[in-house]
Amino acid sequence: MRKIAYRTLAEKVNIKSLTIAQRMQLLSNGLHDRSESIKEVCAKELLNGWLKSFDNDIIRLLQCLDVEGCTEVAELALKTVLAGTVSTDCTSLPKD
Repeated sequence: MRKIAYRTLAEKVNIKSLTIAQRMQLLSNGLHDRSESIKEVCAKELLNGWLKSFDNDIIRLLQCLDVEGCTEVAELALKTVLAGTVSTDCTSLPKD
């Protein structure tokens, strides 16, 4: 059920329609969930969807989060985004 909730939020709810507190709570709950599949949906669908809504501009995404008040969640979100970016970028590199 949680997976469906995160998917629905990712697909149908614009980040700007949520308060900062709601955004941080969603990220905290999703990225700290006991289920790996929930963490994955939160990272790949919700967080990446939010990033895409800012044309993949991490700085603009971070401006919509409470990076000063919720540093742990903001740091985890940033690490999650960067981990996804690095793995995607590395797969497209030419092999010698």
